[in-house]
Amino acid sequence: MAFLKLLNKRLDYVKNYHDKSYEKYVLAIRRWIKNIGANVYIDELTKNMVYDYLKKRKQESPIMANKELVLMRATFNWGIKEKLVAINPTAKISFFPTEQKPKYIPPVIDFKKVVQVVNANTKDYLWTIFWTLARVNEVNSLKWKDVNLDKKYVILFTCKKKGGHRRPRKVEMTNHLYETLYARWLKRNTKIPYVFYNSITLTAYRYRSKIMRTACEKAGVTYFTFHNIRHCGASVMNQMGIDRKSIQLILGHEKLSTTDIYIHSLEECMAEVMYGFETKILNLQSNPQK
Repeated sequence: MAFLKLLNKRLDYVKNYHDKSYEKYVLAIRRWIKNIGANVYIDELTKNMVYDYLKKRKQESPIMANKELVLMRATFNWGIKEKLVAINPTAKISFFPTEQKPKYIPPVIDFKKVVQVVNANTKDYLWTIFWTLARVNEVNSLKWKDVNLDKKYVILFTCKKKGGHRRPRKVEMTNHLYETLYARWLKRNTKIPYVFYNSITLTAYRYRSKIMRTACEKAGVTYFTFHNIRHCGASVMNQMGIDRKSIQLILGHEKLSTTDIYIHSLEECMAEVMYGFETKILNLQSNPQK
C-alpha cells in the first residue's frame, strides 16, 4: 500500500471517530507527505526515513517531534489493526528527551484581570469555563438543550474516551454562572443550538487560540491558556479543603491520579513534610556538655 493511501484512510477514520483531532492530523500529514514523500510504499518506508524527519522536527522542538511520533505511530498501529499494513516503521524509535516545566497555575486575581479586558461575549465564555472547570472543547460544544436553567445545572460532554464516545457529566451551576447563562438565553438566536458560537460562520467554535495571548498581554499578566483555568479553579477548591474525589468528578477525570496533577496535592503534601522536617531539625537543642 502507498503511504499516501494509508494516510487518507486514517484521516477518514479520525474525521468520523475523533473529530477533535482531525485538524491536528491534517497538518501533520501534510508535513509527512512533504518531507517523506507521497508516492513511497509502506514496505519501502524505513525506520531511518522516519527518524530523519523527526530529527528535523526536533531542531524546532523535541516536544513537537514527540507529538508527531505519537501521531505517526498511532497511524501505523491503526493500519496494522485494520490489516492494511503489516509493519510499523516507528515501532523502535524512542521519544526524544525533553525538559519538563512545572505547570503554570494563574492566580485568580490574574484571571479576573483578563476577564476585565475582553468583550462581553468572551467574558461569558471565560466565566463558563471557570465555573464549570470544563475543557474548552466541552464549552465549545455546549448546547442549550444541555443547560437546565430551572434546576441550575449543565451537562458537559467529553470525547476523551476510546472509540471517540462522548461521555456526559453533570455540573451544578453557581449563582454567577446561572445569571450569565440566563442572560445569554434571553437574547439567544433560537436557530442556533450552541450557547457559544462563531458569529461569522454561525457554527460551534473549534479552538479560539489567539484570545488568551492577546487578553493576557492587554491585562499585563503572565500568559495562560484555557486549560490553565481548569488548574486554577481546581487548586482553589483544593485549598478550600474540598475532597479530591469531588474535584475529580467535577473535572471529569477517570483516574484520581490525574486530578492530583491538577490540584498539586502531592506537591503540597511534600511541602508540609519538608516544613516539618526543617522545624524538627531547627528545634533540636544541642548539648555542649556531651
